[in-house]
This record gives sequence, C-alpha cells and structure tokens, in this order.
Amino acid sequence: MALWRLAGSLQIGGALQIGGALATFCRITLVLVIALASILDAGEPARIRFGVSSVGIGGRPAVGGIVTGLVHARGALEAEFAADGIAVEWTFNKGAGPQTNEQLAGGLIDVAWQGDFPALIGRAQGLSTRLLLADGRGGFVHLAVHPDAPARSLRDLVGKRMVIFKGTATQLLVARILGQHGLTERDFKIITLDAQSSLPALYSRDVDAVWGGASFLDLEAQGSVRLVLSTRDPPPAPHRERIRAYTAILAASDFVDRHPAIVQRIVSVFVRTAAWSADPANTETVIDLWSRSGTSPEVYRRDLAALPLRERLSPLLDTQCLDHLRTVAQTAFDLRLIRRQVSIDDWPAPHFLAEALRAQNLEQFWK
Repeated sequence: MALWRLAGSLQIGGALQIGGALATFCRITLVLVIALASILDAGEPARIRFGVSSVGIGGRPAVGGIVTGLVHARGALEAEFAADGIAVEWTFNKGAGPQTNEQLAGGLIDVAWQGDFPALIGRAQGLSTRLLLADGRGGFVHLAVHPDAPARSLRDLVGKRMVIFKGTATQLLVARILGQHGLTERDFKIITLDAQSSLPALYSRDVDAVWGGASFLDLEAQGSVRLVLSTRDPPPAPHRERIRAYTAILAASDFVDRHPAIVQRIVSVFVRTAAWSADPANTETVIDLWSRSGTSPEVYRRDLAALPLRERLSPLLDTQCLDHLRTVAQTAFDLRLIRRQVSIDDWPAPHFLAEALRAQNLEQFWK
C-alpha cells in the first residue's frame, strides 16, 4: 500500500526532519490514516475467487463426487453472497493440483478444492494456507490399458510406459498402491501427462497404461479401455487397507485473516450442502448434478454403493482425516516426493467448521 511506503519514507520517529508540533501532528495523522486504510481494506471483498483442481470430461467446468461440485452446480455460494454484491469466480484447472498451487502462490485465487498430496506439496514449499474442511473421502482410482493390450495385471506392466500426473493426489495414491504390490515408480517408465492428454496417448499406443478416476468405469463399459487394477477391489494379501485419497477445502491464510466472517459463511454453505446431500431423498439429485461433469449417473451409483454419501462427503477434520494427512505427509517425505517434513497439527482452522456445525445443529450428524 502506498501509505505504508510513505510512512517508511518519512522515517517516523527516526530521521524525520520536521520540528516540534508539526512532527507530532504528522506522526499522529499518518498513523490514523494508515489504521483507517487498513480497516477499509479488510472489509468485504468484491469477489471470492475459487479454484478447483479438476475439470469435467472434455475440460467442461464441472466436477462430480464432491461437495464442491454440488455447491457450484446449485449456485449456493452465489446465492449466499448475492445480497452483499460479492461475486463468486470459479476456475476449473486442467493442470489439477499443481496449477492450483501456482494460483494460490500468485494470489490469483482465495479458496480452493485441493487433493491431499498437492496441498501438502504447497505447504512443504512454504505456501501459507489454512485447512477449512474435508471434501471427499475415498474416491477410487483405476489402472487402464488399451482393450487389445496383453497385460492382465499390474506386474504385466513392469518396464512398460505408465502415465502418472505428477504432483497430483493420484501420484501419491499410486506410489502407495505400488508399494502394496512390492513395486515402485522405478519399476516402470513413468510419463507425466494431464488427464485430458493421457487417454489419447493410450489409444494411439504411445503409452501402455493410464491411471484415472470414476470416468474410467464408463470407458470400460464402452469397451474403450480395460481395467487391470482398481482400488474398489480388495488389496493384495496380506494388506487390508484400501488406499484412498482425501480432498479438502483450504484458503489462503491472508484471505482467512482479512475476511474471517466471509470464510465462516463459505464453510457454512459447504456444511449445509454436505448435510443436504446425505439425505437419501436427495441422492438422485446429487447424482444428476454430478453427472454434469460428463461421468454417467450409473458410475456414481456404483461408487455410492461402496461408499455412502454421508461417509464420502463428511466435512469433519476428525482423527481419521488428520491421521490420513499425517500418513500422506510421512509417506511423501519417505519417498522423497517432498523435501521436508510437514506439520499437520497447526494447519487446520477448526473454529470455522465447529461454528458451522453448531449453528446448524449438526455436531453429531457425522459422528
């Protein structure tokens, strides 16, 4: 701010070469003006810039499987802030988590839906964010090959060209899945491509295998790919844990500090939407809204049969969620995917979620 630079140039209380009462007057006036400017600057923002680390099929600006997709499709944030004249701007990122981190670092977005691993990468690199609530537990991932490919299992692909979109939640998911099978990325020829580029590369046989999400079930049903591994299936013995990713809503620390009342309203909208989605009477509406992403309703019905909405969309930053993040952080460090260990304990800003749950009488809803 120019006023701060002006104060510094005058060197108040130091080498200011103005005498007596005039110097005192200048000091008091500048302090008051700066204080007033700070108050005004911390008022309501003209817009809320929301980044989403995903896109729908074909790059469409819609996502499924998470509360964020419902909030966007229903215009819930826009309705919340309409009377205040605050606009909501959505950015859906083809570049996924890494692109969202770049936007947060550049001050281009205020709030984001982000996967666990890219969020931790940002934190490890010094990106200052606050974790507001969970949004998505246990989305499944699948490994696809060309329908005519000879591979029938993960081990059949050792030494082959495998696509992993590095820096995304999928990368760490895959690293943990490979570990359950006694493998690492070094056992494959890893190629990094975004989700929109990987399938054409598979169809043209420029790569041998691709990891992906719910949309791969549609492609399998169409005969466009064949799945050789899915986290929907039981893990290999003796492992019992199904590897899952968590995603969350986080915000730039500066935005949280400057606009706590706005952040509280954002969190309250997400909690209200999550509770609405958990009502069985709304399940088909939820699926219909999610299918705007281009993934078929049947895929979501199959996913929800394995993981009900109340569990999948719980917003709680509970022990399960935070322990998961600790595990992810330690695994990423052990695999040298991040260069320093990351603390989870001081990352959440839990009072926003606690107040939203209290105000909506939902404190026991997801227990």
